[in-house]
Amino acid sequence: MTQLRLASHNLTDFSFAELERMAHIEFMLVFAGSISVDSVTTRFRVSTKLASDDLKRYQRVGPGNIKVANEPGHWARTDTFKPVFQGVALRLLSTLTQGFGDGLLDAGIPDFGIETAPELQTPNIWKVAGVTTAVLSRAPVRIKYMSFASGETEREIVPHALASNGTRWHVRAYDRRRRAFLDFVINRILSIDAVHDIPTGPELGESDVQWNEWISLTLKPHPAIDNPVPIELDHGMNGGQRVLRVRKALAGYTLAHWAVDCSAQHSLESRYFRLALANPGALAGVDSADLAPGR
Repeated sequence: MTQLRLASHNLTDFSFAELERMAHIEFMLVFAGSISVDSVTTRFRVSTKLASDDLKRYQRVGPGNIKVANEPGHWARTDTFKPVFQGVALRLLSTLTQGFGDGLLDAGIPDFGIETAPELQTPNIWKVAGVTTAVLSRAPVRIKYMSFASGETEREIVPHALASNGTRWHVRAYDRRRRAFLDFVINRILSIDAVHDIPTGPELGESDVQWNEWISLTLKPHPAIDNPVPIELDHGMNGGQRVLRVRKALAGYTLAHWAVDCSAQHSLESRYFRLALANPGALAGVDSADLAPGR
């Protein structure tokens, strides 16, 4: 159940397969407005009886959510529908565009024209696999890495996390040469090989202060904008502000990605910077603050 989580009822009442099929039933009800027995049988390769039983199970966990439609074997969402699964918005949108569950199947709804902007920096999956293997085994690796400042270098790193800055994927790791926790762009890793030793305590993720400490960033519409209401709606603001809780290591990336004016007098051009940082003091002691616009 990578896409949704049951909001009520005991998960042990159902098998994983039953939960997955019921989650799909609700997904279809939410985004397509209806679900058919045949669509469940086709998608999950189950019998008509089992698909019908799934719809009955869903009726039990979500009473009043579905009603028999005019067409035989079809069910429709009711006006009193209340989700019984807790959905994560970004995962649901990803399901619409890229597929459901493990991504091996499409979302299961008819094509109606939904697109996302092209990705220019999709990470190489085998580089990701090499990094995640090291992270999960808490092992160091030797990499060849290409950077602007040093060109191609060889380093030993101890990875402990992956992170996206909104446009690129990084691995957060201890660099044994620099003796510090740094960010490495995954696509700039030219090769990755295992190192057969055991990292020491200071090299492990638990010692990465900038990663483990969190700060709150208060965003507001740029003060040079005459009508801030569209900005407030765009960014889900309450009372003209939106508070983001982020890791110190990712704060600068976040502010750069959302084009937040972090200058002392909010002097950056508002046609490029629609947001401003209301609490610039929060960036004190944040290593990534140098990436924030206007700093």
